[in-house]
Amino acid sequence: MTKYLDKSFTVGALPSQAYRDGWERTFERRAPIQREDSVPSGTIAWSEHIEAYVAYVKKYGNNQSAERLAERGGFGFFEITNLLGHEPKTWRPR
Repeated sequence: MTKYLDKSFTVGALPSQAYRDGWERTFERRAPIQREDSVPSGTIAWSEHIEAYVAYVKKYGNNQSAERLAERGGFGFFEITNLLGHEPKTWRPR
């Protein structure tokens, strides 16, 4: 992120190179992940939350929205690992 801060960019007028470099992901919405056993609570990118939510709906139905799951604290770390088939790639500790 800091490599873009010293260039006077304004929101909505970012050069396409910044997007190609992944700058827009810096501001991506994040979803909570509940702590489980030795893994502390954290967050993941909203896009990865939605990916897990799609798997959740296939398995359990859509009795609650992705938004509601996030409001209730999100998936547990091992739960989302199971849904995705791998550990979340965008997980960050809180």
